[in-house]
Parts: sequence; C-alpha cells; structure tokens
Amino acid sequence: MAGFFDDVAAAEAIRFDAPSSKAGKPFVLWLCMQVPHMDGKHMRLAKQEYLAKHDADKMPLPRTWNDDLEEKP
Repeated sequence: MAGFFDDVAAAEAIRFDAPSSKAGKPFVLWLCMQVPHMDGKHMRLAKQEYLAKHDADKMPLPRTWNDDLEEKP
C-alpha cells in the first residue's frame, strides 16, 4: 500500500479495528504516528492542509517545555 505514511497507518488501523470490534473481545491497538517527528536526518512534516490551519508562532508551549529536569528522578 503506497501513500502518505500516517494516512496508510490510520487506514490499516481502521482495517484491523473493524473485525476486532465486531468480535466483542477486548484488544489493544497502539498506533504511533510519525508526523511531525524528526529522526535527525529527515523531518516528516504534516500535510500543508493541516499546517495551514494553525499559526505555529501563536501556539502556546507547555509550561514544562524548557524544563531542565534537574530535580526529576
């Protein structure tokens, strides 16, 4: 299956979920999306249609963003 990685992963998760849900038995599906993570060599950016919905300069950072973790175990 070809396509944008996260779209393919989501489609496969839905395909997996359909019969599993109908079986009526508990299951776990752990789906880790790749966008917008970096691996040191490549930046995997979200699709432009999603990036255009938000102004990154106006997005608040969590209060722990710059935490040096010095007093954390």
